[in-house]
Parts: sequence; structure tokens; C-alpha cells
Amino acid sequence: MIHYKKLQLFIQYIHLFLEVIEQGMIYFNLENGFKERYQRFFEKFELKYPKFPNLRDLSLIPNKFSDTKKIKEGLIYRTASLSQNDKEQVKKFLDSKDIKFIIDLRSKNELERLVQNKHYYNYDIKEKYVKNVPIKSNVGSFPADNPQEHLYNRFLGVFQEEIKIIFEEYFSKAAIDKLIIHCEGGKDRTGIVIAILLDLLGVSRKLIIEDYLLSFKDTKSNYIESTFRVLDEEYGGAKNFLLNHCSVSKKTIDNIIETLVEKANPNNNS
Repeated sequence: MIHYKKLQLFIQYIHLFLEVIEQGMIYFNLENGFKERYQRFFEKFELKYPKFPNLRDLSLIPNKFSDTKKIKEGLIYRTASLSQNDKEQVKKFLDSKDIKFIIDLRSKNELERLVQNKHYYNYDIKEKYVKNVPIKSNVGSFPADNPQEHLYNRFLGVFQEEIKIIFEEYFSKAAIDKLIIHCEGGKDRTGIVIAILLDLLGVSRKLIIEDYLLSFKDTKSNYIESTFRVLDEEYGGAKNFLLNHCSVSKKTIDNIIETLVEKANPNNNS
């Protein structure tokens, strides 16, 4: 198995290589057939190995594989931590997507360690973009046989106030203030929050699990399935959980759905 940091470095080198090829195609005015083949390869590579680990648009999987539910593109992105990447690359990406906020879910202890080791965002990015909604990655004592599933089972009961903040202050305003949300690896805490959001928007559980599994590092379908089991059996589904347990207002919930779900085309009878 490729080490996570080595994989990041490999991805950066491949992107540099692809950028050189792209510039060469422009310089030498290569024929369209080559450009089309290159573009198809690049799109497939971007899907599996984005420039920043686990980076993708919220709409990627639903819009690619669903004919019945479409999510508006370019409003919410998910990723692993961006703070250890090249600062200029991060700033370039944020500007290119017109992103207003980085929602960082890492706990205060995590951030203190990152600052001490000089692995956190530089001052300009932190002051302009970063909003910290701290969620601890370890909740209670973990059973030795399956620590991750324990986190997924406990998450909904422990972090209701944090979930309320994310949905009311950020997801509901994504049409105006585009955002990117991450924790450290971009799969557990971020994965659960995004799963709740996609479930609220009416995306099928099958596609939500596909989105979750697209993340690097130790993603297993039973982890997120355990969250759905708790969400259904203990809280009555995503909408009821947000409304009655996180105290997210109905107006906010309706606005999130209005903001993020593409309206059906009345001329489309399929």
C-alpha cells in the first residue's frame, strides 16, 4: 500500500507532468484528436487523484450517476486538510472557484499541534478564509475491534451543536458564500457531515456511500452504514435529526434544499 504522504507527492508530480503536456500541446498546436484523448485521461485522473487529496465537489457522484436528483455544482467542496499543501496552490484554487470559506473541523488540540509544527495555514489564508468548527476525532473509548465504527455510531449524539452551526451558518448560505469543508483526512468527520447533507437533499444512500468510498485511507461502507442506521433508528432520518435534535430551523432546512438541489426541467419527461 502506498503511504499517504508519498501518494500526495506522487499526485503533485503527475499534475506537474500533465501541466507540462498541456502547455506543450498549446505551444506545438497539436491536433484535436490528441487533445481529446489527453482530456479524457486527465478527467479520469482528476476523479481518482485530485490535486488535493479527497477533493471533490458535493455534486460529483450524485450528478454523475443519478438521473433523478441533481445537485448544483460549484457551491460546496469537500477535501482532506489543505493546510499542509503549497500555500500558493491553495490560494490559486480558492480564487479559481470563488470560495469564500474554509470550514475546518479539526479540534483545538489538533490545530495547536499543527501551528507548533508549522503545518497550518499561513496568516493570510487563515484570516481571510478559515472558520473553525471543532469536532474531536476521538469520541469516548474505542472498542479495539472496530474503533472507527464506534466514532460513527457516537457522532450524531455528541456533535449536534457543531452540526447546527455548519448547516445554519454555512450550508444554508452556500449560494452566496461558496465553501470547502475538511477535517484532517477528509473522510470521517467530513464524511459524516456530507453524508447527512446529501441524505437531506434526497440523494440515494447507495450514491452517498459511493461518494464516501471515493476518499483515500480506510473507508469501509459499514462505517457510514452504521451512521445511517443510527440516523434512522434513533433520530428518524436526516431531516428530523436536524430539525428536532440539532435545532436547525425548518426555514434553514428548506433553504438548504432550495439552494443546493437543481429544479427539475418541466420539459423533461424522463
